[in-house]
Amino acid sequence: MLLEKDSLRLKTEKLKWHSRRSMLELDLYFDRFIQEGNLKLLSNEELDAYASLLELDDSELLLLFQGEIVAENDKIQNIVNYIKNNWRKLCQVQKQ
Repeated sequence: MLLEKDSLRLKTEKLKWHSRRSMLELDLYFDRFIQEGNLKLLSNEELDAYASLLELDDSELLLLFQGEIVAENDKIQNIVNYIKNNWRKLCQVQKQ
């Protein structure tokens, strides 16, 4: 059990590092998502989808977050939607 938790923690830490992008717009999405603790809430399957999302190039990621395109993989699109929804909620809270 402890090994499984350590493995999941290590996987999460690696994903945090890989979330760093060369576009400020993408960094804003990913940084806020991580800083709010949402990455730690993902299941192992969702973490795998998040890892697949990070394999996309920055221009494709930006189009996904802007809603200009939809991911071919539903699991990846669900992660994009989850990140975008969290972003919207945080922006609404800050406006209040």
